[in-house]
Formats: sequence, structure tokens, C-alpha cells
Amino acid sequence: MRWNGWWEKLFFRDAPAQGAFYALTQLLLGSYLLFSLLIFLLGIGWVTFTMPAVWIAAGVVTVLFCYYLVMTLTFFRSQQSGFQRYLSWLYFVLWAGLLLWGYFRLSLPGIWATWLFAFFFTGVLPLFFCGRQWKPAFGSALAWCIGTLMLLPLLVYCVFYYPLSFSYNYDNSDGCLLSLVSIQFLVALSRFPGISGWGWSVWAAGGLLFLALWYWLTALFFVRLSGEKLRSLFGKGVIVWWSAGAAVFLLFTLLTWIAGGEVSRRTAELAKRFGRPMTAEALAECYFHGRKPDAAFWDRWEKSYDAVDPFKEEENYAFYYSEPNLMLTSAGRMKQWRNHFEEYSEALKAWEAQTVNPLPPRPRHYQTGKLIGICLPELNWIRQFNRLQLWRIYFALADGRIDEALATERRMKRSNQYLQQDSISISLRVWIVCEKFRLSGIEMMLESGKLPESVLHRLSAELAEQEKAISPRLEQVLYCEAVQALDFCKFIQAGWYLIESDIRDTPPVVPGKLRCFVPQLWWYFRREMAELLRICNIPELHHAGTKQRYRSPGILASMIAPNYTVTRNLFLRLTARLRAVRGLIQAELYRRKHGDWPESLPDLPLDPFSGKPLLYRKGECLQKFNRIDSEPPHRILPEIHSIPAIQVWSVGPDGVDNGGFRPDGSHCDDVRALLRIQPWKAFIPNGFGTPAEYSGDAS
Repeated sequence: MRWNGWWEKLFFRDAPAQGAFYALTQLLLGSYLLFSLLIFLLGIGWVTFTMPAVWIAAGVVTVLFCYYLVMTLTFFRSQQSGFQRYLSWLYFVLWAGLLLWGYFRLSLPGIWATWLFAFFFTGVLPLFFCGRQWKPAFGSALAWCIGTLMLLPLLVYCVFYYPLSFSYNYDNSDGCLLSLVSIQFLVALSRFPGISGWGWSVWAAGGLLFLALWYWLTALFFVRLSGEKLRSLFGKGVIVWWSAGAAVFLLFTLLTWIAGGEVSRRTAELAKRFGRPMTAEALAECYFHGRKPDAAFWDRWEKSYDAVDPFKEEENYAFYYSEPNLMLTSAGRMKQWRNHFEEYSEALKAWEAQTVNPLPPRPRHYQTGKLIGICLPELNWIRQFNRLQLWRIYFALADGRIDEALATERRMKRSNQYLQQDSISISLRVWIVCEKFRLSGIEMMLESGKLPESVLHRLSAELAEQEKAISPRLEQVLYCEAVQALDFCKFIQAGWYLIESDIRDTPPVVPGKLRCFVPQLWWYFRREMAELLRICNIPELHHAGTKQRYRSPGILASMIAPNYTVTRNLFLRLTARLRAVRGLIQAELYRRKHGDWPESLPDLPLDPFSGKPLLYRKGECLQKFNRIDSEPPHRILPEIHSIPAIQVWSVGPDGVDNGGFRPDGSHCDDVRALLRIQPWKAFIPNGFGTPAEYSGDAS
């Protein structure tokens, strides 16, 4: 008896109209409360956005929907007699089958299939069984259509299209939830009203009012069709659900206000930490530093970059894109490559002439919310310039022109100083790469044995001075990463596109303008911002010990939080390389004084990873070379050879000494500088001191 009583109460056996309306309210408010709970648990870190959590939430919503389905079909069944009592269930099966057929056979976009499926309960059933009560039935169906079509573009843009634009992967033409055509249609639809900014808040409020009208007309339709009183539909259960929904809305509004205060506090802490505002304008001051940008200069650089490109695919010249001292090829092919390289001699000289003076700043627009869109084409130009200069050093040394090699190294240093003075972290990463090219050029000059002793002392002093510049660059990276992370949040809030550059400056919907309707998401967003600012607030980049400490389980923070461990290791590796090259210079000075390389080298600089002196070896050392296959199709074949050399190396970030190079050629994070004692005898037919047929005409 007790079970029968619970069963009758659960399925409203004596009041199907009340049951159908209660099930509708429970589906709407229950889904809302479940969504709020999931966002709250994500925000406090108790759950992560993983498939188990998604499946559990989807399972609960499915149960709520099945209950609504049964109660709604039972209500319409109760209003009929005879065979007609089963028509509502039959219509549901036919409608669902038709949608499944269209989804799988006709590739009906998932979002439209979902909309049509919901329309069955909001429009099809009421209109099929309305009888004389067609006015509230038609009115509720019309209000639902208008309300959902008003909110659908906002939902798709903010929940699907905008996040997916970050991954550049939104072509779900295989029958997934959204297809490219439906997305483009909905984005176009969102532009149709011709409104922007807070106008979308009014638009969203209008859509919600239409849905409220649909909810009220549905209650009115149920009452008139069943003969019940309107008051009976709004029983205790419905009131409890609406009270819970209102309480949750107010709670998240309060939490959002509190989270906003935390974001402001953490932003102020960062501004105090760096001694400058966390704004795009302040970041621009770090870049320009009182210097006047010169657009004409960089126009000439771009033209020079376009004019000098010897690494072309024809005849496999792209193979020579690697460092020259690591190439293995025949003397004939090397001569052919040099002749090809010399074809760009005049254009390259004109390019090199532009580095006589320090490079001026390139014009940039630092705008709030758009730092992610700053174009930095000069990074590729300077990197290409350094690669070309590395070959310049190589050919100059092959011809015995040590002064030209030294002048080339000076040009590399001046071009790299532009990157060193930049304020954006990616520029400093490219600076590290270009400095490694320059250090490779210095190693080649050391191998030639022709550098004057005064030059050796000068280079050693400059490398030590260059090392001192790394610490300010680390601080600059910290500041830049923090400003960019904060600005990226403003980028998301503003709704700017990462794709479709033709409409990048006119986003149809600004998510930040809709925050009052979904305070749960805005609270979560501010929580993520606060976590992001916490990650950015470390005293020094050297203190970034473990990756886990400075990463977050949050969706946004984990996606854009700077990985300081990787950045720290990049700069420390450059420090280790600078010190290792100084060690080679120290060994070369010893050789000139004593007539031979030292068996051991005391007083080496400290290894930045171990805190102990760098390691030194004289004798056979392993080196990986790139051999160009002489037979077509030409390929690069990696080879490992043991060569007479001296090397100075660091144990690298993992702290494990691998001898500078692993015998099997696998990844080794040791950082080393290598000086081949007799490069022209060490499996390198194109090394320094080779016959004149290779070196070619010095002119």
C-alpha cells in the first residue's frame, strides 16, 4: 500500500495535468540547478571537466527528461478515449523516428534535430490535441518558437562557435552536434538584428520573456484542456523548484561580486610586484621605451626577406636550412649550393647594410583585449637573417677571411639585440634561438684557429656580459606573460574572433554583456581569472620549480596559464650554452699558451642546473650530422660519428649527465659546446681547410 501511494504521488495518477506541468518545471529548473552545481564544483576544484562528470550530468538530465516525456504523454492520453488514447505515444514514436532518419540519412544538423525534437512537446502535441483550446496552444507554440530562435544564436555563439574558434576545428560535417553550415547560418542570424553591446542584453531579455510567456500559456492550456484550476498547477513542488532556482541565481550573483573583488586584489598585487600597471599600454612602453618606431625601415627589411630566400625546394636546397657545421655532403654538391647561395649575394649585402645601426622598433598597436592578435612577422625575418649569416661565417672561414666572419657575427649580435629588447615573450624565445645560431658561429670561428687572442678575450667578456642580460629578460617574461594572460581574459569577455579575419573587429555577440543572465559562468570565469593571476604572481622565474605547482585544473587557467618551467629551462639552457662557449674559449687560450689542449680544465663556470662546475672532455666525442643523399630522391640521412674534439657541457634540466650526447642519438637534454680539433679530417669533406675546388671564388 505504501509503495502504491508513493507511485501515485510520483506519477500524479489523479491529476495528470498537474503531473505534466510539474514534470516540465522539474526538467527546466532541475537542469538549471544541475548546471549550477556542476559549475560550482568545477570552480572550487572538486571535479574536473572530464567524461565521467559529463556523463553523470547527462544521465541525470536524461532521467528528468524521461520523466517529463512520460508525464506529458500520459496527460494527453488521459484527455482521449478509445484508440485515440494511444495516438500521443504513436505520434512520439513516428516523430522521433523521422528525426533519427533525417539525422543519420540526410545529415540533419544536430542542433536543428534537437530543436525539432523539443518542438514536438511544445508545438506538435498541443496543436494535435488542442480541440477548441487552440488559442493558448497556438500562442504557447508561437511564443516558444520566437523565444528559442531569439536565444539560439546567442547560445550557439557563446557556447559552441566562440570556444571552438580557439581550436580552429569547428567543421563537424560528420553529423555531430553542429555543422559548419549551421554555425555560419546562426552567426549570420546573430548579425541580422543589427545590434551590439548592451543591446544584446535587451535582446536576450526579450527572448526570456517569450519563454516565460510560453510557460504561462502552457499552464493555461493544461488548465483549459483538463478543466483544472490554474492555482492547482502551481503547487508546493513547483513553488519549491522556482524558489530553489531563484536562490541559486542570487547566490551566484553574490559569488560573482566576491570573485570580482578577488580579481581586483590580485591584479593590484601584480601591479605592485612589477612596479607598473597590468595594461596593454604599459606593455607597449616596455617595448618602445621612448624609441620612435620606423615603419619604412621594416618595409625594407620585409622586401629584403622576400628577396633573399636561397633555401628553395628545387634541387633540394631546403636541405641546407640546417646549421652548416652539421652538414655532410660531397664537395661537388657543396660547391653547387655555394654557387646558388652567391646568386643572392647582392641582395644579401643590401640587407646586411641595414644592420649598421641598432634596429628601430617596428610599429605595433597594443590594444586592450587584442594583445593576442599582435602580428610579429619580424621574428621570422630575423631568424632567417641569422641562418643566412651562419652560412656567411661558414663560407668566410672556408676562404680564410676571418675579418668577414667576425663582421658577420657582429651583424648577428645587432639584429638579436632587437629581440632582446622586445616586451613579448615569444620574441624572447626567438631571441634564444637566434643567440644559439650566433654561438654556433662563434664555435665555428674557434674551430678555424684563426681568431686573434684579443678577439678571444673580447668574445669571452661579451658572453659573460650577455649572461647578465638574462635575468632582466626573465623578469620581463614574467610581466609580459601576466599582462597577456589578463588581456586574454578580456579578449574572451569581448568575444573577438581568432578566425575569419575579415570580421575580426566586429564580433556579433559580446559574452561579457550577457553576464547578468548566467552569473554561474561569470563567477567561474572570474574564479579562473583569479587563479590565473595567482599563477602569474611568483617572485622570480627561477622559483618555478615544478610544472604542477603552476598549472591549474580549471579549463581556462590550464589552457592559457604560462608554463614557467619550460620558459625557465629555455633561459637556463641559454645560460649554460653561453658558459660552455666561454669554456671553449678558455681551452683555446690554454692551447695557445701551452701548445696543446688541456686534459682537464679547472675554474670552469658553474652549471646553472647542477650548481657545480661545467664538465669538460678532450678526445673522441659523438656528434650527429645530416648527410644529404647524393642519389635522387635526395634525402637527409642522420649519421652519428665519433670525432676528435673537446667539449664543455651541462647536465641539463633533468640533472642527469649523459656525456653531452647519447650514443643512440636519442633525445638528450645536456647542453654542450663542441670544438672539433681537426674538422677537415672528421668525416666532413666540406670542413675548413678543404681543397680550393670547394671553397670557390672568394669574390
